[in-house]
Order: sequence, then C-alpha cells, then structure tokens
Amino acid sequence: MSGVATGSMWLGIDPAALPPQHIRGSDIIRAVLNATQVRRNDLMSPRRTRNIAEARQLAYFFMHHFTSLSLPQIGRMVGGKDHSTVMHGIRRVTMEPEVFGARTALIANELGVKV
Repeated sequence: MSGVATGSMWLGIDPAALPPQHIRGSDIIRAVLNATQVRRNDLMSPRRTRNIAEARQLAYFFMHHFTSLSLPQIGRMVGGKDHSTVMHGIRRVTMEPEVFGARTALIANELGVKV
C-alpha cells in the first residue's frame, strides 16, 4: 500500500472503498478557498508563502481522493504545478494531521464528504 493510502487512514479514508464521487475540481478549489481564506489568484500564482502552499496542498489532496483526475491534471488545475509537486502536497497533508486536520474537516464538510 502506498504512503498516501496508508497515511490517509488517519482521516478514516480507505481510498479503495470510496464510492465514485461526483465532485468537480472547481468545487474543491472553491471549498479550499473558503476554508483557507486564500484568494484564487494567489492559489494559482507561483507564490510559496506557507498559507498559500498549504491551501494548494489541500486542493491536491481532495482532488486526488475525490476525483478521477490524474496528478498532472491536478497540477494544471492548481496553477500549472508539476505532478511531483502534487505528490509531495498529497503526502504532506496525509502525514501531518496536526497541521491540516481542522481545515481538512471544514473542506470535507463543505463538499459533503466524510474524511
């Protein structure tokens, strides 16, 4: 099992057991922007301040788990990032619940998914 799947169990997510979701990437971006108070232009920019980078990482995480988008597609949706950047962001959200837990719950609630 990959580190992402194993690590995401802290959120109660078993990716293999998830039903197909009908959540669009744009819905996830909207929920992330609401939960993090980051502006869309900042999310899509090359800026790397902590709050912006963490908002992007949350978007990567939710898009990976709740859409059928590939890592390169996710990267393109969030400011033209590389697939390896997306992988790092997913791994970080998964492995650092103390940093992301509260915002993850807010986003999940807005999207109507359980994490």
